[in-house]
Amino acid sequence: MTSILPPFSFRFPGVILMAWLILNGCGTLIKKSHQKDMERLQRIIKIYNNEFESKSNRAGAMWVRDDLKAEYLTRIKEVFDRVTFMNSQILSITFKSQGKPIAQNGSVPEEDFDEALVAIRYEYVLSPSISLKTKVIQQRWTKQDGSWKLVPDLKEFLQ
Repeated sequence: MTSILPPFSFRFPGVILMAWLILNGCGTLIKKSHQKDMERLQRIIKIYNNEFESKSNRAGAMWVRDDLKAEYLTRIKEVFDRVTFMNSQILSITFKSQGKPIAQNGSVPEEDFDEALVAIRYEYVLSPSISLKTKVIQQRWTKQDGSWKLVPDLKEFLQ
């Protein structure tokens, strides 16, 4: 009876090609997971800033780090009393892993990240003035227990 398998010399390159395709596919999945985490973070940033700028009762507090939430909720009232937001725009996001910036392929980080620095340009009026101010604010987002949390800096709005 004859064998239907090709000789070993033809099977070996096929096995190598198959292994390469599998490993290359896993690399693609890893990059997609970074992209998915980045997209999730971008959605959270938009939700937080919509609540913050609209001066909602929650003020985006659910996205603030737990150890800073009490101070945030105390100071947010002063910001809301004095600041009227006109416009905002995300300028850039820098991803970090253990405090070190990581390379990005376009806007997608090339490896796992646990921190993001978001530069946002705000246009607002600070009462009692009526003049429009423009300021770039740096938001620091950290990953804790699998969820993204903000380390807020509200004093920038009151200067």
